[in-house]
This record gives sequence, C-alpha cells and structure tokens, in this order.
Amino acid sequence: MNNRHEIQKRDSKLSVEQIVATALALINEGDAQSFSIRNLSRELQVTPMALYRHIGGRSELLGLVLDLILRDVDKAAETDPRLMSFSELALSYGAVAMRHPQVFLAYLGDANAQSTEAERLSRQMVAALVRLGHKPSEAEILRNIVVDHTHGYVVASSSRCHTQANHTALTDGFHQASSVLMSKLLRDQ
Repeated sequence: MNNRHEIQKRDSKLSVEQIVATALALINEGDAQSFSIRNLSRELQVTPMALYRHIGGRSELLGLVLDLILRDVDKAAETDPRLMSFSELALSYGAVAMRHPQVFLAYLGDANAQSTEAERLSRQMVAALVRLGHKPSEAEILRNIVVDHTHGYVVASSSRCHTQANHTALTDGFHQASSVLMSKLLRDQ
C-alpha cells in the first residue's frame, strides 16, 4: 500500500518537460529501436500510465522530442529564423540531425509521429527557396533532396560500429557534401 502511494506521488510531480528531456537522453544513449514508454517509465520511476496521461503515446513523445531538438535551428539564427537563407536552414537542420541521429531514426521509423517544429522548418525552407525565385513545387523538391541527403547521413552515423573518430569523419563529410550540394542546387541564384 505504501509503495503504491509513493508511485502516485512521483506520478503527480511529473512534467512534460521532464519526460521529453529524459526521453531525449535515453534515445541518445541507446538506439532508436529499443526506446519504449516502459523503459522511460522505469528511468523516471513512474508507471507507464503516468506517461500516457502526460504525453499520449510513443508517437506523440517522439514528436515532442524532435520539437525540442529542432528548436536549436532557431537558436542558430542571429536574425529572425523566418528570414534565414535556405543554406543556413538546411545546414542547421543537418547539424542537429548529426548530433541526434538516434532521435531522427526513432522519429522517421514511426509513421504516426508528428513534429510541429519539423513542419515549421519545412515551410521555412520552402519559403526561403521561393524567395530565391523557385516555384513552390520546385522548392519542395529541392527541400526534399536536401532533407533526404541529411537523413542518409543520419542512417550512416547511427551505426553502433562507428567510433567517435568515424563519427567525426562522417560529420565532416556531411558538411563537405552539403556545401557541394547547396552550391549545385542554388547555383542559378
């Protein structure tokens, strides 16, 4: 009886921010496939139902985790993030993805996960390309090319057989390839 009271007490002190921050840490430490609400509840020492009451399910939680880390893209902006160039937005997105490859794999692997920050960033990328003179449909294709390029590097960097040196080399390669890609995609501008 006393044990149940302690669990209920911990459950009531839980915050969405605490849940998301802990989930981010667990995903970064582990791998995308092994992350679960059950493991998170164990880490937070609460019941799985407490997590479901606060954040919904795993899909909702993955969206919130991606929202948290994609806010770093806005922090990279010295000006209004809506006015960042396409290259700045794309390279900032890539930098965040390379810092958190397991989060991106978990998110991309869950067809029901949705991120308001990812959607906002996607719209900003398209708007930046339209400002450069691209038609909206062409801008969406260019954005998709760059995002898919980033996700390819995320998959490569998430392999557990990589050492820190390999990850650093892969990140450097990502930045070099991204620069070439940006110059080729935007050369007419």
